[in-house]
Amino acid sequence: MAKRPQGIAEQYSLKEFNGSIRPVERVQVIAVGAQQILGADPERMSLVIVNHDPAIIYVGLSKDVSASRGIPVTANGGYLSFSIGQDGDVLINPFYIFSVAGGGNVYTLVGRRETLPAVE
Repeated sequence: MAKRPQGIAEQYSLKEFNGSIRPVERVQVIAVGAQQILGADPERMSLVIVNHDPAIIYVGLSKDVSASRGIPVTANGGYLSFSIGQDGDVLINPFYIFSVAGGGNVYTLVGRRETLPAVE
């Protein structure tokens, strides 16, 4: 991967969060039923989940996510986003989705802190 240019966003991240924030993209095929899409991550700062499935999906923090125990994300481009400033510790948890149809894709974009060595 090519080295990214450092600019104002990089400087802000280093000052505010003691590390750079790096994007991590994934596309996963949606199965019928519940499935984990992201594991626990104590360095996750932001998250966007985009539903490219032709059916609604439901997002939750438990493997028991379902249509009655999840946040609905509309079909064909519906999305859900989280940020550390608004949602706090929610972001460090694993994320699960539930679909009654399956076959489409879910796209995730994670902003993940790369921490600096501890200052002594």
